[in-house]
Amino acid sequence: MSLQPNAYKKAPRGIVAVFFYAGEDAIAEGEPLVRDAENGSAYVARPKDDDDEFVGVAARSYPADSGARQIQVYLPGSKNIKIRVAHSGISAGAVVAFGYTASTGAKVFKAAGSPHAMSALAIGDAIVREANATASSSDLLTADLAMGPYTAGTSV
Repeated sequence: MSLQPNAYKKAPRGIVAVFFYAGEDAIAEGEPLVRDAENGSAYVARPKDDDDEFVGVAARSYPADSGARQIQVYLPGSKNIKIRVAHSGISAGAVVAFGYTASTGAKVFKAAGSPHAMSALAIGDAIVREANATASSSDLLTADLAMGPYTAGTSV
């Protein structure tokens, strides 16, 4: 328990849902997940292509296991949660987007711009709360998941 006066602001305020994951591999905290079209709406999966429907990010790490298992997922609208990023040089206040990366063939969070330069935030976008100049694909950054769709100039 933190005794700092602003600890309540730093605590995650996640909107959590429980889904099934049919894969046997390990899942890392902050990893983006999508709806599993093969198994139904109660299942999530790792992204495979550009048309996957973003569901949220893994709330914690899960070890490899055989058979379907339940996992907790932070949904869009969650605040101050950890997300896994694709590359370095992401600054506080930057928008990262859930998008396809050709080099790896996977969907990840990657730099998209500043919230002031963006015309809209969509489901799958996140606003980074902390800078990390040396972030790699294994690093976690604190961010807020956009509820989307939000268009600049409208009230939230």
